[in-house]
Amino acid sequence: MRKLAVEILCEIKDENSNSTNLLNKNTKNISDLDSKFLREIVYGTLENRVYLD
Repeated sequence: MRKLAVEILCEIKDENSNSTNLLNKNTKNISDLDSKFLREIVYGTLENRVYLD
């Protein structure tokens, strides 16, 4: 899940993609628990990126 989260975050940054659309597309075939974990990583990183830069 962490690798997928990094790939999604890179696509959001590099291609200015929509996070919700990317997450919806990438969580179709994974468990509910993994989906929640992935969303937490991606949204948490996006929320705190101002502090990370």
